[in-house]
Amino acid sequence: MSDYSPGGIVDSSRDDLIEDLRRVDEAIHGEPVTERDARIRWSFHADHLIREGWRKPRTITTVEELDTLPTGSIVRGANTDILERLTIGWDNLSTTGGNGSGLDDTPKLPAVVLGGPEAKQ
Repeated sequence: MSDYSPGGIVDSSRDDLIEDLRRVDEAIHGEPVTERDARIRWSFHADHLIREGWRKPRTITTVEELDTLPTGSIVRGANTDILERLTIGWDNLSTTGGNGSGLDDTPKLPAVVLGGPEAKQ
């Protein structure tokens, strides 16, 4: 996508957000949406979401990156399991419901940081 932004925000995460909105638009309406039409329909919304604090989720690709996440971080592993970083280990919220019994679980990489105390990029 081009760098044109009527709202003044120009970055790749904006383009990614518009592309995601384009895919949702196509799924809902069952018709193809061109890149140009997506930009016309969704630029204002993408700019607004970014101004309100939306950020492209951080992707963790190495065990070293995973080890730097603080306690309380929530990630979605490559196998789609949702896990929470505990003081020691990880709790697989997808299978335990957050009762702490999944302490031997480790997120499958690449993993996406969904939230937590320092989920910023």
